[in-house]
Amino acid sequence: MDCYYRDLSYLSLNERHRSNFDHPDAIDYELFREHLEVLISGGVVYMPLYDFHTHTRSVSREEIQARGKVILVDGLFALYWSEISKLYDLKVFINLDSVICLQRRIKRDVQYRGRSYLSVKKQYYKTVLPMYEKYIAPTQYHADLSLHGDMPVQESVRQMLQAINAISNEGSI
Repeated sequence: MDCYYRDLSYLSLNERHRSNFDHPDAIDYELFREHLEVLISGGVVYMPLYDFHTHTRSVSREEIQARGKVILVDGLFALYWSEISKLYDLKVFINLDSVICLQRRIKRDVQYRGRSYLSVKKQYYKTVLPMYEKYIAPTQYHADLSLHGDMPVQESVRQMLQAINAISNEGSI
């Protein structure tokens, strides 16, 4: 869902840096829902590409075509909007300790998004963690499967495949 952040090019760069990217309003969920519905029907979408350095959408788009019966949606707000989550056959929530989340976020944002350690840590405690607690954590109760983010990836994949196979055997997928 990271590609569906709203374009902030109408704001100054300073204002963009101060924006709260962890609030549901930061995501263009209308466009995301539209694209998801097209993919579910087997169509093609042109997904926006988001530039995390400038907080704007690139003029380029990525062509995405549904290639099978399974569409994987990844994002903090994947389960937030009921009109979107009702489109899923399987809803998975991944829980992880906040200390590990902060460590992983620092690594990602410093390495790939050109951020400083201090700016990431400040943002985490100012907006990321409070918004997680307010908007994201409650969505775990809508999940069909809850996984721990610190378990081996192979085990998480095994559990998800088991759940997908169970649904496909019921004829939903």
